[in-house]
Amino acid sequence: MRRARERRTAELVAARELTPSVRELTFVIREGSPIEFVAGQYANFHLGQDQGLQRSYSMAAAPSDAGTLTVAVTRVEGGPGSEAMHTLPVGATVPVDGPWGLFTLERVPPDAPLLFVATGTGLTPIRAMIEAELAKANARPVRLVFGCRR
Repeated sequence: MRRARERRTAELVAARELTPSVRELTFVIREGSPIEFVAGQYANFHLGQDQGLQRSYSMAAAPSDAGTLTVAVTRVEGGPGSEAMHTLPVGATVPVDGPWGLFTLERVPPDAPLLFVATGTGLTPIRAMIEAELAKANARPVRLVFGCRR
């Protein structure tokens, strides 16, 4: 499935701390066409003063009519990308492109039960896939095995 991958301008419209080291950010496209993605895909965010710092983040929520992009970012000590995302104020804009990635359910038989295994923010694309599946009228069985350190 081919999708447009133009660079767009996204505005941060909501942010919340999920844990002391994980921040959830919700963006809306303000300039350019909406990003039409499939649960499991990711987008590239262009950060920094000159936007030369590119980081890829999986969408953390199923596609919606609202056209939002939600990502979850783990703060990495000394990591310029995660630091930029953790300090981005609501109302700020960043260039974004995508969608990218093939980690989706598009090639899984539609009647196959789903089993997901994840740890940490690796849950992000899986969360989007589970939300998308459970939103269907004929959702198939879904199981999740999730591991965490603390």
